[in-house]
Amino acid sequence: MIFARSASNEARHKCFHSSFGKNENEKVAAYLNNRVIESCSNSGIPFYIVNQYSQNGATFGQRLANAYQQVFDRGYQNIIAVGNDCPQLSVKDLESAKHSLESGENTLGPTLDGGVYLIGINRTAFDFDQFQSIEWKTSKVLNQLIDQLGVSDLLETKTDIDQPLTRHLAFDSCLSVIWQLIVELIGDFTILNSNGLRLNPIAIQSLSHRGPPLF
Repeated sequence: MIFARSASNEARHKCFHSSFGKNENEKVAAYLNNRVIESCSNSGIPFYIVNQYSQNGATFGQRLANAYQQVFDRGYQNIIAVGNDCPQLSVKDLESAKHSLESGENTLGPTLDGGVYLIGINRTAFDFDQFQSIEWKTSKVLNQLIDQLGVSDLLETKTDIDQPLTRHLAFDSCLSVIWQLIVELIGDFTILNSNGLRLNPIAIQSLSHRGPPLF
């Protein structure tokens, strides 16, 4: 299950860089959406995209819990949920999570800030009320999920994009992979200073991208 907003909606809620306008934010969001869709497609695991049009609930926890419930109601016994904010997510991660679930183990992909980039849950372990009451979008998420789901084996720790890229790039050298992905998207760039960059307008205008498929 890909739990993510459409690129246009994501661009209205998240600024990927202090110098980005709406168009640049939307292009980055589309790139991230397409990347996670590609990883899920290449894994061979069937998946649903749950975007803002099919999410129900007033809080993030309610929306995610409802999404899990909707997919479980389709008859699935195991669900792997990922977002679009971890460019390092790989087919190997998805396959490892699938293997854990098939072996009867819930699984989590931890992030450096105490959150998660992947949640794999067996239907018998899913408790709607407890799940939606997790303190989502805080550094407590990982530990609370470990306690709730009884997870003992974690996937590789990765970084997600929860803050503008300028903050990440200044303080987290491990995000060189993410920066490379953004460079691939925007093409040439010119560094202004340690706090910002000026994009080449020709490179931006020449970009082409396809949006995520509609379901």
